[in-house]
Amino acid sequence: MLVLTERDPKAFDLDAPDAAEQMAQGRLHSRALGAVGIISAIIAFLPLEALDDARDFAIWLAIITPVMGLTLYLKGRGLYQLDSNKHDPRPSVLFCTLVPSAVLGMLAMREHVMAPGNLLWPLGFVAAGCAITAYMKPDESLGTGRRLSIAFTIAMSVFAWSAGAGVLINCRYDRSEPQTHQVRLLTRFSSRGSKSTTYYWTLSAWGPFRDNERFTVQPAEYRRAEPGAQIRVEVRRGLLGLEWFEFVP
Repeated sequence: MLVLTERDPKAFDLDAPDAAEQMAQGRLHSRALGAVGIISAIIAFLPLEALDDARDFAIWLAIITPVMGLTLYLKGRGLYQLDSNKHDPRPSVLFCTLVPSAVLGMLAMREHVMAPGNLLWPLGFVAAGCAITAYMKPDESLGTGRRLSIAFTIAMSVFAWSAGAGVLINCRYDRSEPQTHQVRLLTRFSSRGSKSTTYYWTLSAWGPFRDNERFTVQPAEYRRAEPGAQIRVEVRRGLLGLEWFEFVP
């Protein structure tokens, strides 16, 4: 079994005669993959009409790139580092794993609302826990702080990727017939942070919600309806069989 360890003495050796050449090739591979990950993440995340035609392709690239980054790391057997430590001369796969994974998670939370009881986000936590457990093996070559930093990178990448990719695949590519509910918008309000504003609707009870429920909505959705208005909610089965819903103009 291949374990996620940061050093593998049986493979890459920093003191080997060809170590510099191996690191140069590895750096080229990691930078190319990192550029793909960052560009695809930007296109997937920005809600610009000019990028709509490229968004589906960018989302799939953002899903695939972290898998390729992890494969690169494992096959390198010590050639790459998972974080980006300036004191470590080895190339890093951080930007092709963490960045697109984080964007997938944020995109899933921003654009899709899962029905209560779905397992994707809890499974993301489980996957992250398993990844940390696999990595946190005794390794005398790394200090505790560095190991914790890498473990955090692993946890964030695995959680955001597994949950985010699952939600996007389940919702974005779902073509099932919707069940429609008409609900009343009770209140709306916004919460301004230091760098962004979050918008909320409070809706009357409907479908799986027995009480009034608060939802995060997009700015355009927030502005289009005043309290007292009727909101149409469409509930769909989900490509993976996990119910989700959306607010329809």
